Amino acid sequence: PFARRQRSTVAEHEYTRLYTILTIAKIATLVGLWIFFTVAILNIDTKPTSISTISLKPNETTVQVSDVATQLLYVTLRGSIEHSVMSEDACDVAVRVQRRSSDLKETYWSTDQWCLMVVDEETFNHASKLFNSQQKQEGSISVVSVQCFNVEPMGLVMELRDSPLLIRGGIALAFILFLALQVLIVFELIDRAFATILLASTAIGVLTFMNHRPELEVILSWVNFEPLMILFCLELIVAVMDQAGFFDFVVLQAYKMSKGQLWPLVFISGAVTAVLAALLDSAIIVHPLTPIYISLCQSIGIDKIKFLIIMLISANIGGGCTAVGNPSSALLATDREVQEVYDMDFFTFLAHMLPGTVPSLILFYALVYFVHRKTLTADADPEENRNIAGLKERIAELKEKDKKFLFDPADNYYENLASMEQSRRIKDKQLFIKCLIALAFCVLLYLLNSIPGVAEGATLCWIPLLAAFLLLITSPFVNFLVIMDRIQYSMLLFLAGLFVLAAALEEMGFFAYFGDALANIVEKWDPSYQVGATMLAVLWSCALLTILIDSSCVAIFMLRLCSHILESGHLDIPLTPMVWAIAFGSAIGGSGSLIGTSASGAVELIARKAGHRMYFTSYWLFAYPLMVPLLAVVSVYLILVHMVFSWH
Repeated sequence: PFARRQRSTVAEHEYTRLYTILTIAKIATLVGLWIFFTVAILNIDTKPTSISTISLKPNETTVQVSDVATQLLYVTLRGSIEHSVMSEDACDVAVRVQRRSSDLKETYWSTDQWCLMVVDEETFNHASKLFNSQQKQEGSISVVSVQCFNVEPMGLVMELRDSPLLIRGGIALAFILFLALQVLIVFELIDRAFATILLASTAIGVLTFMNHRPELEVILSWVNFEPLMILFCLELIVAVMDQAGFFDFVVLQAYKMSKGQLWPLVFISGAVTAVLAALLDSAIIVHPLTPIYISLCQSIGIDKIKFLIIMLISANIGGGCTAVGNPSSALLATDREVQEVYDMDFFTFLAHMLPGTVPSLILFYALVYFVHRKTLTADADPEENRNIAGLKERIAELKEKDKKFLFDPADNYYENLASMEQSRRIKDKQLFIKCLIALAFCVLLYLLNSIPGVAEGATLCWIPLLAAFLLLITSPFVNFLVIMDRIQYSMLLFLAGLFVLAAALEEMGFFAYFGDALANIVEKWDPSYQVGATMLAVLWSCALLTILIDSSCVAIFMLRLCSHILESGHLDIPLTPMVWAIAFGSAIGGSGSLIGTSASGAVELIARKAGHRMYFTSYWLFAYPLMVPLLAVVSVYLILVHMVFSWH
């Protein structure tokens, strides 16, 4: 025994020593990053962008001299235009970067032309392309040649800036930053929000050393504030609903409908969770629901971890059905580029996602039942039912009034129901009614906004904001500071940091490099299969990436990558099928991993505080094999609607 104790003491000492070394190494690395971007930001000033307005006349060429000294020139045009994937015959505006003599009369070298199409005058788009002018001539100057083939004169705004791709290590540094983010998040070395903000700052430091430091206004323009506002307002609404006892009431009704029977309770609770997630965001509703579900499992004898996993997957898949159902869906639906090519509203998103989501949920519940029907039960906790003796009159009343429904009452159903009625009841009936009114107001405005010409200003961002205002104004006794304390600011900072990091990596050429490489591969495929093959590749890539990467990160990065793929070369592939593939891949694939979604991390943390550990490996072995058949169903659905019926 003495020898065993001695070995244990030595092992504990070695572990403590290793932990100390790793902690010091982590702090040293983070301090190094801090020194890097601090020195860069303090010593190198911002570099303004060259912006000018050009006037184009039919069948004439306008030349703009570039003062950018690097070989790589990033050209952005803004106006009534869009990128053309058609033949040169359909080209309305042709753009080239050329090397000309100082008097502009002689052309020494020219890039291939970049074709743009003229669209409706009321539309204001932007299109960007990176040009590589490697050919140099002594005494030559770099110019941007814009030739107009349109029948009417037009004006465009031209933005010229150099690209940090001049440093060939730029792409390698961008890739290192991307991997560093995943390492910090996967191994939980620091909080994921702090990790994202730290690496976004480091990326700006890299751009600064490349003499490409963006101005503060530009950095703020990288952040899409719409999904952040959606999540913030929905968190306010959910916090008030929880204070009114809304979620206790919902779980109590699910228990009543199931009569306490195990699998009916699982299916009904899962369906209710999916619907609530679709309306109020899966990453938000799991906070009030998870403690209630843990208590329910303890009182009636259900394996708490497996039940929580089933509810979590239901929330993720159900939330992916709507534009506000999870963070990745909100990011996709409110993305500026997606809005430019497809006027996305709540019911448009729902119409595309619902036919694939409902069969996936039904198949998921069927698979869970056949695979785990004998392993979901557990011993009930007697402490949960300690007040049963004082509820005999209520139990007798319930037995007398009970009407036979679809199921026979389970053992101890009336005892559990009486106990739950005492602890899981509506806490404030007036506030409860106001919550229902606010929720109905949201759904009504979502519906009206989808009707052309009706409530056009009611965007996905404004609707939950107006509902939150309505709920808070009509609830004067609700403590606003208490509600604000329940906001998940870390999730909002995490998403804001992702926006900045993704844009900074794009400035380094990260997405352009991989986009061009993948576009060259896609161009070799049969044109009749390019849309379907690319769509399925995006779907399954998202599903695989979410094993180790948060689905919000996957959605942002994959959307930017798809945009570059479709802008490269002459691919006649629309963006919208890729958007739906990313949405399905993020929602379903992210459900298969404990770190795949924001909701997963929240449930794991709440369960851990309650004394129930959820491990990555056990979660993955339970969930991911069930996700593969769901992804196969979604693949068939996407092929059917986009390849056969061309819904896009």
